[in-house]
Amino acid sequence: MQIYFLSIIVNIIISMILMSEDFGEKIKYFKKVADSFQGLTKKLLLALSAMLIGIIKLVAPVEGLPVIGDFLPMVAGFVLGGALLVASIKERSDVENQAIDKLEKVMLHYRGIIGAGGFIISIMHFLLPTLPIL
Repeated sequence: MQIYFLSIIVNIIISMILMSEDFGEKIKYFKKVADSFQGLTKKLLLALSAMLIGIIKLVAPVEGLPVIGDFLPMVAGFVLGGALLVASIKERSDVENQAIDKLEKVMLHYRGIIGAGGFIISIMHFLLPTLPIL
């Protein structure tokens, strides 16, 4: 149960941070959340937490269908954590790296969409916890 709530909270926070640049003017709360998580340490902690929770959701048995039971929240955790990790690394690093540049082009160009998708999946996971794929 704790992993369930932790997954929802971390994914929603990362979603708000990722959406803050695209939707920050319309939804001021997203900008406030993003501002409260400024700094490399906080972002890295959130990103690694989301990815670790995704691994736990993959390994831990779920009532009903194993692996598929929490598939979308698990994938959302990996993608959201990866996007925040890439954004944090790119924000602080001046070193040119082809792998990071490719990830940046994909993940950061679509960060608003990735954030919105993660936000929707997290809310649906909270409201419909027994749905097989959520």
